[in-house]
Amino acid sequence: MAVHKQVSFLAYLLLVLGLLLLVSAVEHVDAKPCTKECGHLGFGICPRSQGSPQNPICTNCCSGFKGCNYYSINGTFICEGQSDPKKPKACPLNCDPDIAYSKCPRSGGKTFIYPTGCTTCCTGYKGCYYFGKDGKFVCEGESDEPKACTLECDPRVAYMTCPSSGLAKLSQVCVNCCTAGEGCKLYGYDGSLICTGEPQSYISTAYISTMAVYKVSFLAHLLVLGMCLLVSTVEHANACTKECGNLGYGICPGSEGSPENPICTNCCSGYKGCNYYNANGTFICEGTSDPKNPNICPSYCDPQIAYSKCPRSEGKTIIYPTGCTTCCTGYKGCYYFGQDGEFVCEGESIEPKGCTKECDPRVAYMTCPSSGLAKLNQVCVNCCSAGEGCKLYDNDGSLLCTGEPQSISTA
Repeated sequence: MAVHKQVSFLAYLLLVLGLLLLVSAVEHVDAKPCTKECGHLGFGICPRSQGSPQNPICTNCCSGFKGCNYYSINGTFICEGQSDPKKPKACPLNCDPDIAYSKCPRSGGKTFIYPTGCTTCCTGYKGCYYFGKDGKFVCEGESDEPKACTLECDPRVAYMTCPSSGLAKLSQVCVNCCTAGEGCKLYGYDGSLICTGEPQSYISTAYISTMAVYKVSFLAHLLVLGMCLLVSTVEHANACTKECGNLGYGICPGSEGSPENPICTNCCSGYKGCNYYNANGTFICEGTSDPKNPNICPSYCDPQIAYSKCPRSEGKTIIYPTGCTTCCTGYKGCYYFGQDGEFVCEGESIEPKGCTKECDPRVAYMTCPSSGLAKLNQVCVNCCSAGEGCKLYDNDGSLLCTGEPQSISTA
């Protein structure tokens, strides 16, 4: 009992200290996590470098984007653009023969973004301007744009080493200096170092400086340590009993359908917390039906809806019979009902992820956050067993799926 009290006290101490320091650090770096809600924007404009001495662009100093510099075919500076996407002005449409190309702070990707999908002002890229469906300016993006790399294989690379794989030599990899993960070293056939991978900006939290990131990271680890110790003590105090719950059935909203095999539902009947998409991947709506408080919905099939994406991606949606399941051993995100059909509770335990070890014959290669954007060939993997964030591709380079978090049951 004395040991339990000491661990509990230490956990609370670390938790409180971590929270206080982490909040202080985050306030200084203005970290702002984005929500998962859709912004319903009309379109976006991202001024980017365009043209070249060989392929000149058609524009003039008035129409050129503010913040972009324009040059002649010989590289002579002509002017800075005067057009501000936030406050557009009337400009002539003539092509200035002196202008051949532009240099802007952002160099890759599309200048005009339409449609914007689920982009919001928070998830939109810095330096990009977003407008409503009525064409009026809404906001400038707030997130850092991910690093854009080609997926070409550098023929000079014989092997690479990465921090995640120790000093093991990873041979037969398709990688280049841009796609290599942070800290990965690429070597030539004579053993000489070609380059070292730089950080990939996958997460758009837009911190102010590298030192701020390290500070927040350290404090976050301190906070996590306190939480882990606290959860450990709570789990021992609140373990599930072995008694049966005598429940009637359960509903576990899970992802269903695909562009090739559409489901029959509508926005009213769709489960709350699940997003519904058409065959082209366009967001249609979030379901409005709450298993805890069901509403009366029409039973027709919405022809726009093809599939759904829910927090749970696999397993049965309707569980009957429930066996010995109780509210404690039931899975989080699942809703359980009594024999009379009345709602009883939501599950409290994390659902284990059951995966087969079969090799998916469609997979040609995969990329993982731990290895940057390097292509990992000859891997035995499937969409379920792939690690979190790993992307599986087929022979023509099409994305098959992205690995989800591996969850372990606490029940």
